[in-house]
Amino acid sequence: MDEDESIEQKPMHFGIVLLISFVLFNSGFIVHETISWTDHFLGFVNGIHHLPFFGIGWLMYGVPWYLLGCFLYRKRDWSRYRVRWVLVPSALMFAIFPATLVIDPPTTARRFKQATQTELPGNLQELHFRLSGGGMADQSDTYYLRTTAEEMESLIKRMRLEPQYVVVTGSDSLPGCPDPSTWKGLREYRRVPEEDFPQWYLYLVTDETKTQAYIRFMRI
Repeated sequence: MDEDESIEQKPMHFGIVLLISFVLFNSGFIVHETISWTDHFLGFVNGIHHLPFFGIGWLMYGVPWYLLGCFLYRKRDWSRYRVRWVLVPSALMFAIFPATLVIDPPTTARRFKQATQTELPGNLQELHFRLSGGGMADQSDTYYLRTTAEEMESLIKRMRLEPQYVVVTGSDSLPGCPDPSTWKGLREYRRVPEEDFPQWYLYLVTDETKTQAYIRFMRI
């Protein structure tokens, strides 16, 4: 018998195993948020902010699974694949969120359609956007686009927006895009659910030419 074979391999310390399990359990959502937000750093921070909530889930599922594995391995005198057994729930949780990025990728066109129930104009001349929100964070998608007046009218109808009194602040503008408060003939259109406490808002602000607009969707 070789000397290496005679040395019994020490099992990984349970603290290290639990740490790996915890990191795996939480990393999937953090990766998902980092990729989904336009500002990836803020998406990463949003994922980190959810650690307490996912930590509770890990305590409810990951730790009991680990204890069950320890019990079975000791009772049946098993020795192989213990670490893999313990990491199964966390590995599944890690895979779920990145998988949604493949099944339902957070592309600009897809996010726009989910928010407005219609497609982006086909003859876009310019498009800028800021996508944020996920988990406990309110979704807030802002788009700046330029297109023809005819397409803008069609877009307003497809989005089922109604004209409103103009209330615009500079906070609606995106970096590198025009400030809507400087536009002439400012017009605002909105669609808000008929509820006492609506959960989402959708509005569009355009100028007198109706060739450029800001569109914002908020879910709270």
